Amino acid sequence: MFAGSCNAAIALQSITRPFNVSMDIITSCVASAQGNLAFGAFTIISAQISRTLQIAVKCTRGVPYRVGLGDGSHFAGGTRRMQSAAGNYVTYTLTYQNAPWDLANTVSGVGAGGNQIFRGAGVVPLQNYRPGVFSDVVQIVVSY
Repeated sequence: MFAGSCNAAIALQSITRPFNVSMDIITSCVASAQGNLAFGAFTIISAQISRTLQIAVKCTRGVPYRVGLGDGSHFAGGTRRMQSAAGNYVTYTLTYQNAPWDLANTVSGVGAGGNQIFRGAGVVPLQNYRPGVFSDVVQIVVSY
């Protein structure tokens, strides 16, 4: 043993201080078409043409929403139309579960935090069309 050693424990002091932890989760939705709706190339149209349309919607978990499709750039007289450079038209419809899909007839969902896919159809009815390259632009509208 050393002379003058001490066996007493050293008392430590402590303090506590709180701090806040926070986070804001903002209600949000994004949507996109899963590729363009391409009907293809034809020489003679002998029956209506149907193609699958897929829309992806991603909303904050638990947020109710509605997905509608705009009329398109060449809409007239209650009809969606694709237009050619020559000013000719091809009519078409967009549907979800065999019902019209537009801004008055929407599809509902509740956000899951990841993509939710809605599969619809584009349909070109049997008609006598002029030749040309036809196109239109349709807006996806998500209301939440």
